[in-house]
Amino acid sequence: MTTEKPSNEKLLKPNSKLKAMRLKQGWTHQVLASKIGLADSHTASRWERGIAQPSLHFQNKLIEVSGLSAEELGFLDAQISDNPLNSSTAPIQHEPDATTISMYKLPAFITSFVGRQEEMALLSEMLTRPEIRMITLLGPGGIGKTRLAIQIAPHVHNYFTDGICFVAFNTLNSDALVVSTLASELSIYEDDKNGTSLIDRIKYFLHTKRFLLILDTFEQVIQAAPLLEELLIACPQLKVLVTSREILRVQAEHIFTVPPLSLPEPTTSTTLEDNTNSTAVTLFIQRARAHDATFKLTKTNLVAIMKLCKLLDGLPLAIELAASRVKLLSPSALLARRSQLIHLLKNNVHTTDERHHTLYNTIRWSYDLLNEQERWFFRQMAIFAGETSLTTLENFFATSSQDAVAILERVYALLNKSLLQAITLSETETQVLMLDMVRTYALELLKAEGELHTIQHSHALYYLNVVEKAAYSFKGPEQYRGLQELEKEIKNIRAALDWLIAENETALALKFCEAYGKFCGLRGYWNEERELLKAALDLPQTPESRPMRARVLRRAGHLEYRLRSLETAELFHSESATLSRELGDTQNLAGALNGLASVYVRKGETEKAAQLLEEGIAAARESRDIWSIANALESRGRFLHHQGNLQAAQKMLAESLDLSRSIEDKETITRTLFTLSSLELAQNHVQRAAQAAREGFELAQELGTKPLLALALEILGTVTAFQGQYEQAREHFRASIMLAEQLGDTSAVRDRQIKMQQLPPETYD
Repeated sequence: MTTEKPSNEKLLKPNSKLKAMRLKQGWTHQVLASKIGLADSHTASRWERGIAQPSLHFQNKLIEVSGLSAEELGFLDAQISDNPLNSSTAPIQHEPDATTISMYKLPAFITSFVGRQEEMALLSEMLTRPEIRMITLLGPGGIGKTRLAIQIAPHVHNYFTDGICFVAFNTLNSDALVVSTLASELSIYEDDKNGTSLIDRIKYFLHTKRFLLILDTFEQVIQAAPLLEELLIACPQLKVLVTSREILRVQAEHIFTVPPLSLPEPTTSTTLEDNTNSTAVTLFIQRARAHDATFKLTKTNLVAIMKLCKLLDGLPLAIELAASRVKLLSPSALLARRSQLIHLLKNNVHTTDERHHTLYNTIRWSYDLLNEQERWFFRQMAIFAGETSLTTLENFFATSSQDAVAILERVYALLNKSLLQAITLSETETQVLMLDMVRTYALELLKAEGELHTIQHSHALYYLNVVEKAAYSFKGPEQYRGLQELEKEIKNIRAALDWLIAENETALALKFCEAYGKFCGLRGYWNEERELLKAALDLPQTPESRPMRARVLRRAGHLEYRLRSLETAELFHSESATLSRELGDTQNLAGALNGLASVYVRKGETEKAAQLLEEGIAAARESRDIWSIANALESRGRFLHHQGNLQAAQKMLAESLDLSRSIEDKETITRTLFTLSSLELAQNHVQRAAQAAREGFELAQELGTKPLLALALEILGTVTAFQGQYEQAREHFRASIMLAEQLGDTSAVRDRQIKMQQLPPETYD
């Protein structure tokens, strides 16, 4: 530690008020330091003696623990009125007291700093922990690493009593220049007289100092990383804060991954007050007003700003560049040009680092740091939309003769260079994500290299296999697992199917829809399923696509019936039945006939419906598929129940339940239990009805599918109303109506509203 120089002690008055507060509380300097999170109790003594002034951070802490004002603690009595640390927003350009900080070299900023409170607090704590000597702020270009590193300095300057120095390496193209650059910033020069090397002079200068080096853009000179450990060993009180797009791989390194700015919460609110929790939105608005003083916030442009911030992944640089365009392009206009954003986002500020002049340059800079194998893998990774599991990557790239170890090594390399982000879901499951603008750049490279079509085809085939395996599980005990697996991969599944449709791959697209449609139906994604099935059915027909066309027509008919578009449902089911007969597909024929019967029931043509249901059971039994037989029996049993033939209905439903239990098909079990519950109520068997309803509800909850849960709540409402528990019945109906509204099932909403209106009026205490 440096010796205090009397000549400088007159810079500040002794703070007798601060000392009086401490003594009144009965605190030693050590106790005071522990209460405010100050690592060095000697610093508290310096404050009282007037040798140093607390930073704004510690002033606030002292106010908090003492309950006194800034004036009562003597913070307004200091003779140095231009100390930048008296203001949290003032540019850092003056040096604090030379007796405690002999060097304080940081660049100044003329724009405000937004957010990062949690990161600042954690970094401040890490930098003052004795066992941590080196921290790397890791992240992609434009994430805000440099600004965060500089902003942290005022919060830790009392700990680093001998100095803080910022050194930028962004203009270097050789690690051989690191030592001379570092020496120059520390004002250390070659000594020609005794021949001492620069590195030794740096070590001598820092050897006894409690000092912080902030080294910016170190990925430029990453081969010089061992030099940092050499300095840390030679200088026991030195600490190093590095910003880099790539980890340094030295033993002393602690990684701090800089996150994007916080994005708007999923909400329909379009008021600024409700979106102040999003630092990304706040930054956009601040920078937009800086570029256009007439910029006004409206509900319309706030929605666009929120979407832009999400599209730009909360990257500060990207948000600032987008905001700089508002004078020419409104937020809505920028959003409409999303495919061009990576090229539109340019910075015309002459003082900006060349790498940050465009978002494109920022990403290209990182790409250029990769070796050839890493570049190939980076381009291939662009095919994945959203989060992707490591298991998926291993399985996908196994088809291209890449072993699992090599794949993991390349994932690790891209993570280390901040071109991928890691998301930890659990101790055993990790996903990786490529930020949207990075992915846009990688897709452009894929196209330029002529690799795009090939990998898109591979991607589509891979996910076709994924959905087919999952669809098989929907008819058995692994139903829940299959649903969960597809939910995790839904972005890639949608992208793969969209590509097949766009490429007019009729047979593959129909095959994909037949499997994925079941998932959408169970999950309640009815509108999405409707659009996809229509798009696939509109593709040019081919002879090889006919079997799958019959099955997709049945799915489409079933969906149209759910949405009460009866004429369309009849057309789809009729064509499906005709095709299935021609192809000899008795399993699909059974489903089409059952669906057609449901349409005729709704139309009041019960005789036709009864005939079709009998034919459906016969076709199902001929197929020998247990799932088809159980579903055909459930459909026939439900029809007989509504016709008042309760004994025959009971027999049909009992057989259906036994069959579906034998294959552990929870979805069919649940629907059959609900039909049985209604049947038991019709026979005044209230306990049996309640038992079936409860079991079905528990299974619906386990599966987590909206359509089944909506139906379960309706059945529970009916049973509890029958039991005279009207308030509980009302709650069940309300919850069921809410889910039906989310599904777009207007017919179900009306039916349940009528049932609720038939309950006795609500009573109030």
